[in-house]
Amino acid sequence: YGSGSSNGGYRAPLYTLLTNANYAVDYVGTQTGNPGPLLDKDHEGHGGWCISSVGNASRSGLYENIYGWFSSILDPHIILLHIGTNDSTGSDFQHSIDRWSLLVDRIAECEPSADIIVTTILNRSTAANEFLITNYFNPYITNAVLAQVAKGHKVHLLDMSSKLTLSDLGDGLHPSDAG
Repeated sequence: YGSGSSNGGYRAPLYTLLTNANYAVDYVGTQTGNPGPLLDKDHEGHGGWCISSVGNASRSGLYENIYGWFSSILDPHIILLHIGTNDSTGSDFQHSIDRWSLLVDRIAECEPSADIIVTTILNRSTAANEFLITNYFNPYITNAVLAQVAKGHKVHLLDMSSKLTLSDLGDGLHPSDAG
């Protein structure tokens, strides 16, 4: 979505890199609200959402909505999934990796030929959230990805938590333009 960035986050630079390398790029999604100078504004980013509303009753969950979105968009070849940050404020974060696995199963069911690129959760400036992320989610993501691959799903891990530090997060939560 690009929250916390004045230039639309990673999407505009990624679009430029790919088109300069002669790839035909078409972002897809039901959303078009983005900050910055994006030529292709389609996406499926949902700020403030959780993996699932289970354990997060006050927030909307991707898991419960994924079928509707996939039925409304062209088939994506690559899916970028960064989810779980908002779950660290929920009442059942200890089981978030299990909900994450169910969400990835559902995404792979909707688009079995797509490559799904997932990430670790970024560091947080709030100590309680950081404790939960570093103890209940990030240590388990590698094995969760391997379990997805064993099921035949095309899931790949990007460890963003090792690439971005708190100084890359403008508000202690979202990456700044530099991040």
